[in-house]
Amino acid sequence: SESGQFERTLIVAEEGAYVSYLEGCTAPKFDRNQLHAAVVELVALDDAEIKYSTVQNWYAGDEDGKGGIYNFVTKRGKCAGRN
Repeated sequence: SESGQFERTLIVAEEGAYVSYLEGCTAPKFDRNQLHAAVVELVALDDAEIKYSTVQNWYAGDEDGKGGIYNFVTKRGKCAGRN
């Protein structure tokens, strides 16, 4: 069967805050293609700081093109204050 992973990360750093965030994604090897679709949104308010990191370990598929991950990610950040 086909499978997919769908996720959303929303981080809002309030006034004067510091956030350090590390996330990781991985998937097992399958003979069929899989889908990973994600959205990451970061919002920093007055004098806030966000340190965001991601580690991804996706199976690229074999030499015959079987398996593998289609990875579609949207990442956006907004400075919504005085920094």
